[in-house]
Amino acid sequence: MYKIRLSGVFILGLSLCGLSLHAESVPNKEGLVVRCHDLAKVIDSLAVSQKKVVCTDKLDGASTLIELAGGLILADSYSSAKENLNKALSNLQYAELNSCRHYIRIVHSKLEVHQIKRYLY
Repeated sequence: MYKIRLSGVFILGLSLCGLSLHAESVPNKEGLVVRCHDLAKVIDSLAVSQKKVVCTDKLDGASTLIELAGGLILADSYSSAKENLNKALSNLQYAELNSCRHYIRIVHSKLEVHQIKRYLY
């Protein structure tokens, strides 16, 4: 009986500890803007090295949309920022499915966009 209660308290403690660590890792508005800017630069560098014109166009579009989303986050327009991030995700998805160069970096960029979106209200 003692072990069951102790393990329950231990599991509850781990859960609370995990939640508090997650709360501390949520970036502030300026941090999200910096992440958007950095990600846009990375995607822009991916666009330069593409052989297919459609890949360059989609990656350039995604870069621009992410940069715009950063500006909208700074202006507290979170719903518009989410819309731009969704459009950027569509462009990245298109680039991923059309076998554009640097596939892994494109997929990683998609994950970054998802993380930024998750932090928006």
